[in-house]
This record gives sequence, structure tokens and C-alpha cells, in this order.
Amino acid sequence: MAKTKRCLPSGIDIEIKDMSIDDIDFCKDSVKVAFDNGQPVAVNGVNASRTLWLRKGLVRIDDWYSKNGEGPPDSALKLLTEDDKIKAAELIQKAQVVDRKKNTATTSMSS
Repeated sequence: MAKTKRCLPSGIDIEIKDMSIDDIDFCKDSVKVAFDNGQPVAVNGVNASRTLWLRKGLVRIDDWYSKNGEGPPDSALKLLTEDDKIKAAELIQKAQVVDRKKNTATTSMSS
């Protein structure tokens, strides 16, 4: 997957990278749900999880660019509004999904 360029609600441009499976799993596992008698009663770590998606999934925010694969620094993340952060995290997650019908790199398992 190539890098994906998007514009956030505030007008800030971002660039999303192709994340490794390990990074995707790490981000997905960062939210904790507490249960009581089998029912969810609390969700913990939502904001930290969103920040993790941003740090692992972005290579550009406005004028900041990743030079050596590093995640965005606080100074770049602080440019984003709360709506921007929510939208960017959604876009990052959607960009990691591969549509098998369009993926020409899949191989056949026929014998």
C-alpha cells in the first residue's frame, strides 16, 4: 500500500503510512473494556489509544514530515483539534484494511 494523503476538518494535511501487523495489533489492544456480570461497564484508554494510532500511523502532519520512520512529536500532534484527532485515527484504521478483491498480490492456494 502506498502512503495515503488526506485533509482533516481543520484543513491540515496528513499522510498515512502502511503500518505493520504488529503495530496494528498493538494499537487495537491498547483499549481496555471492564466487565461486570458479563456486561461492559467501562472503557479505558480511549485517548491514549487514539494518540497511539496517530503516532504509529502518520508520516506527515501539516509541515512536519517523518525523516527516519519516527512518529509525530507532541508539537505536531498539538496542531490537531479534537475532531482532527478522531478523524485521523479513523482514516488511519481504514487505510490499513486491504480489500482482497483489489489486492493483486494475493496468491492462489490451488493444488
